[in-house]
Amino acid sequence: MSQVYYKQDAITVQHAPLILLLKNLISFIIQVTAAILRNMKTHWSTALSLLILTLWCSNSEASYRCPPEYTHYSDMDICLRLSEDTANWAGAKYNCEKNGETLLALDNLRLINWFKTLRAQNPYWAKNDIIWTSGRKVQGEPWKWHGRSVNNIVLGDWDRFQPSGEKRSYQACIVVINAPKYTWDDYGCYSLQRYVCEIPGKDYQLP
Repeated sequence: MSQVYYKQDAITVQHAPLILLLKNLISFIIQVTAAILRNMKTHWSTALSLLILTLWCSNSEASYRCPPEYTHYSDMDICLRLSEDTANWAGAKYNCEKNGETLLALDNLRLINWFKTLRAQNPYWAKNDIIWTSGRKVQGEPWKWHGRSVNNIVLGDWDRFQPSGEKRSYQACIVVINAPKYTWDDYGCYSLQRYVCEIPGKDYQLP
């Protein structure tokens, strides 16, 4: 498989509430300035009350696309969670699915590059850990995803000389290796690693 070209891509994080608040604040400032220029009769006590009301309303309407412990990938509207524990591949898959999630499937180029950038630049994700994905190969069968996607793996970001376990008599599973490459390797599925679960995005209201 050919290697994927790595380009820096913008990291999408959950800034929707902050953006909404700033938009409302800017709109308020523009309105007040316009009123002052028109007749210079704006009462600042009224303006201050309006500002407080605007900020309160923007905060009450703000929502996330993911729960707090997840990171949002807006291009596909999915939420990713890095596990705190380790498990073998089957255990990682089970732990995700028992929570209504699926084990990570890096099944397109934009997601592969975004995930690399996330791990390289986001302090929470930039940990020196090897991470399970849902990719797996059973002897005599092609590489296949076993998560959100259940398709054959046709696009890979393999490290040099990988995969090396094509002829093993046991299953091989795909990990994303640690810094600085964050490329793929095939490990024995029994090894204990951290893992990433994903769920579809939806609106989560702030408390």
